[in-house]
Amino acid sequence: MSTVAERLRRDIEAVIEEVVVTDHDVREARAAVEEHAEARSRRDRRLAVAGVATAAAAITVVAVVAAGVLSPDREPEPTGPAPTDPGALSGLLPGQQPTTDLLTGVWRKDDDVLLVRFLPGGEVRLDSEGTLFADGRPSAGRYEIDGDTVTVRMAEDSTDCAGESFAMGAVVPRPGTMQLIFTSEATGSCLAEPGEEWRLEQILPTSTLYDGYEFSGTGESWPAPTASQLHGVWYLEGGGHLVQLTADGQYVVVDGTAEAADRGRWTWQQAGASLTLTSSDASASCDAGDRLVLREAGLTEIGGPNLQSTIEGNTCRAPWAVDRWVRLSP
Repeated sequence: MSTVAERLRRDIEAVIEEVVVTDHDVREARAAVEEHAEARSRRDRRLAVAGVATAAAAITVVAVVAAGVLSPDREPEPTGPAPTDPGALSGLLPGQQPTTDLLTGVWRKDDDVLLVRFLPGGEVRLDSEGTLFADGRPSAGRYEIDGDTVTVRMAEDSTDCAGESFAMGAVVPRPGTMQLIFTSEATGSCLAEPGEEWRLEQILPTSTLYDGYEFSGTGESWPAPTASQLHGVWYLEGGGHLVQLTADGQYVVVDGTAEAADRGRWTWQQAGASLTLTSSDASASCDAGDRLVLREAGLTEIGGPNLQSTIEGNTCRAPWAVDRWVRLSP
């Protein structure tokens, strides 16, 4: 048996220890490799290798793998984002092309907990954990607009989809809504496959879809939530503000410009179902120590989660002192 055959036989046995490899099998595999080497410039070289080694299924698989590894002109695996598919853009509805002014703000994926925030300077944040406004925690990246295409490149240190990039056809068919069609996939398992369509609804600045939005069921008696059920990003009925409560006891109130209007710490007392927001010295609108107190808070999952309460104190005289909240994420 030649040196090549011996080496091939050892490699096969190392991969498939429980398969008995005969000299006949090795000759078959060797013939496949030699034929591959002679015909490697042909575009159908892989089909040729697979076609020769049909005598044994296990040998066929190993021979094809070995041929791909040993071939000196093996094609490299593709890197970076997949090429875009211009044909996908034909599915875009009539409307305005995306611009920085149109995109800037906070958007919610229709019937989902994913929130997307576009910033004027080209930064984009994506979050489905209720931490959109927490520094350094949501997935962050950069976006660029070219006609009706928005390309997103995630930061290397983002909490999700690190270093990946993808392109989307985008259109604003009417104020407050945006249609996205993915024309390429991320370099890994990030967000969506090519051709997948998203519908986004604008939360801030408050669009006509949410301006004056009210939820039904007020006046009913709802059970008090637990502290963990309060974590997340909440829409305040009437529009214009969001409140984010995180598990570490921090809160931030975001105004219609999607900027922080108030910051501080929140506490929950199960007795009395009392939620208190206490402003810190980092607040842009309130004095340190100002408090917003909501008592007798009740939570329902119907059409929500929705929270209703009674306002007991508002020393900041904050316009976001609203007694009915709708949780957007998570």
